[in-house]
Amino acid sequence: MIFIKKINKILSLILTVLILITSVCCVNVFADANYQKGKINSSSGSTKIYSLPGTTGHEANPEDKNKSQLLATLINGTEIRILGEELDGDGDMWYKIAYGENFENLGYAFNTRVSIIYDYTFDENFETNLLNFPQSYREPLRLLHAKYPNWQFMAHNINMSFSDVVEAQYGVDNIKNTRKWVELNYGGDEWKDVRGYDQQTGSYITLETRWTYASRAGIEYFLDPRNSLDEKNIFVFMLQAYNGSMYNKESLRAVVKGTFLEKGYDGNADAYINDILSASQSSGVSPYVLAATIIIEQGVNGTSGVISGNYTGYEGYYNFFNYSASGNTVDEITKSALAYAKENNWNSRTAAIIGGAKKYADGYISIGQDTYYYKDFNVVNQVWWHQYAAALYDAWTSAAYLQKGCVLNQEASLIFTIPVYNDMPNTPCLHPSQVQEEPDTSNLYDINADGKTSGRDAVILMQHINNCDVDINTTAADINNDTKINNKDYVLLVRYLNGWVI
Repeated sequence: MIFIKKINKILSLILTVLILITSVCCVNVFADANYQKGKINSSSGSTKIYSLPGTTGHEANPEDKNKSQLLATLINGTEIRILGEELDGDGDMWYKIAYGENFENLGYAFNTRVSIIYDYTFDENFETNLLNFPQSYREPLRLLHAKYPNWQFMAHNINMSFSDVVEAQYGVDNIKNTRKWVELNYGGDEWKDVRGYDQQTGSYITLETRWTYASRAGIEYFLDPRNSLDEKNIFVFMLQAYNGSMYNKESLRAVVKGTFLEKGYDGNADAYINDILSASQSSGVSPYVLAATIIIEQGVNGTSGVISGNYTGYEGYYNFFNYSASGNTVDEITKSALAYAKENNWNSRTAAIIGGAKKYADGYISIGQDTYYYKDFNVVNQVWWHQYAAALYDAWTSAAYLQKGCVLNQEASLIFTIPVYNDMPNTPCLHPSQVQEEPDTSNLYDINADGKTSGRDAVILMQHINNCDVDINTTAADINNDTKINNKDYVLLVRYLNGWVI
């Protein structure tokens, strides 16, 4: 009996130890499980992690455990482990992930905001080519090579300092010379130029109804090539010249999926596919690029009058690339584009797509702007006005369509030309949400009229408020424009000097 009791005690002790071991090791429960390494990579700089695939019900029922709950917000670069894939109620794909210091937490992240990390095996030839790139480029390129060994990366040395290129796009001397815009509803104030903020209206300068000037931090982020060296964004650097060995109807269908191009016309579902492939061969431009450009210009539904073929006065004419479209009203814009189509005899869909593709080749590909990046940042010619779009993120929006077609064929030999500038920062430029935009302190609130705004102005302002006998610029001192100069103005000035938008 005593022996049995001892055995029971021993078994109880073993069980207790096992429980303790299990509880201690639970933080690494996925350490030996099957998983794929990944990292957070979102255009917003971070992504939200939920308890279930999708976000439905979170805002309305934050305490309902049967609904998806917000668990955490992870910033870009955070390492995670991908445990599987699941669809939400809308059919969108989410990754089940483990995250945290020891990957002890479980949740779901939207798949487009995650980059998969593939293990790299040393490749001597590839490493020799990497020597053409600065050290800060090499690790992300190795990870891309691990999954796509046939992709080729060419370093293109741009004989300009990175800061000079940023300043050229930013319009440092005059906000009206800023080459890049952002939509007013894009992200937070960190994307918008503080110089364009009107204190009286409490709003930013509006350009063409829904845009404003981009901040320096936003321009730096998109200009820095190292922020695009991942599986999704690398396509801003893909050469756009035609390469017959890598295209087929199946991959082109992936590019146009969900758009009006997928439906074709005149009863032929492949009509647009055939037109684009023909235009590609005759112009020397990638069909993926042509398809993406048409979608960007015409929208996914393709309802614009410039491609309807029945616009009054211009029946039978088409302009898929919106060449020479200008004016203040929809009617003016449509007529100008169709007048151009009539001049060029684009009297069928096929003629318009082939003719537009040739003009695209002549206007960009032939002069070295042969990637989306170079189209929107003309660093190859340094002719800043010859840039395809003012939208800061236009190249990345367009490149997403290339990615849809190209990743289906992992054997394709794609070529990417990646710029390298002189005097680049040692590390990639931060996402604007992680940077506090420095205000232009030259003379906006120059209270003591010495030609600049500085801490000295704050001292002079406080002396004036305390009835000291000091000379001030009363117009500059009334910071909140309430016709009074008091402590409210002093608080605003201090905030301004510390980088706040006021």
